[in-house]
Amino acid sequence: MNRQHLIDGIIRKLTYLYTEVKLRGTLGLFDIHKHSEYFFRDLVNKLYGWDTINANQNDPNIEAIDLIDDKNKLVVQVSSEATKSKIENSLSKELINSYKAYTFIFIALVEDATNLKKKSYKNPFCI
Repeated sequence: MNRQHLIDGIIRKLTYLYTEVKLRGTLGLFDIHKHSEYFFRDLVNKLYGWDTINANQNDPNIEAIDLIDDKNKLVVQVSSEATKSKIENSLSKELINSYKAYTFIFIALVEDATNLKKKSYKNPFCI
């Protein structure tokens, strides 16, 4: 009984986050997007045992990368836009060239990104 209550609460909070990010994004208000990066940093660190930090802490509004895990060699993009062009745009940024030994991971905030797994991407820096 308690487990179901906890799961329902988690789903409600994730639904709230999804709705806020989506609606605020359509209005051009991106403040919640930054907060979402911190939320997803903590979530993936707990779920996968990663050690990501928010890249914006050291370099505000850094392009193409939102989270970095130097220990596990990961760079993560957290985005409310889940399109092939968004991923390719991120992969083409010069900054990515500094992370050739890393794996690029894309987290979609508000859209289903399942179809993106099967696509091939232009990856000029071979990350």
